[in-house]
Amino acid sequence: MKHAQADTITVDAPAYETVVTDKRRLKIILSNLISNALKYARKGNLHQVQVSYWKDPDKWWLKVSDNGTGIPEEYRPRIFDMFFRASNQSEGSGLGLYIVKESLEKLNGTIYMESRVGSGSSFTIGLPVVQDNR
Repeated sequence: MKHAQADTITVDAPAYETVVTDKRRLKIILSNLISNALKYARKGNLHQVQVSYWKDPDKWWLKVSDNGTGIPEEYRPRIFDMFFRASNQSEGSGLGLYIVKESLEKLNGTIYMESRVGSGSSFTIGLPVVQDNR
């Protein structure tokens, strides 16, 4: 009997951490990044997604990494453009990363991308630490 293999999403974050931000926008950002990570897995590979969290005095950081197809160098300058799709085989409308970037701008955040064709991509977002003065 052959066992089905499952996608793996690993989260490396403290069990309890309070982050003050716009919950709705953060959900949109993470949803789009994780969805893309799962969508662009290499054919025949199990999807492996790693979500990491860390904090420094001024910012807190989330990194979403995958073992997918990677993004060719020539497409990288345009990946955050509205309606940009790297190929005709790309799924979706080309709005996901645009929405991520716009949401981060409204939160005074940043995003950095690293990618290697055939090995995967990582998107790191940084958001300012906001004091919870409740």
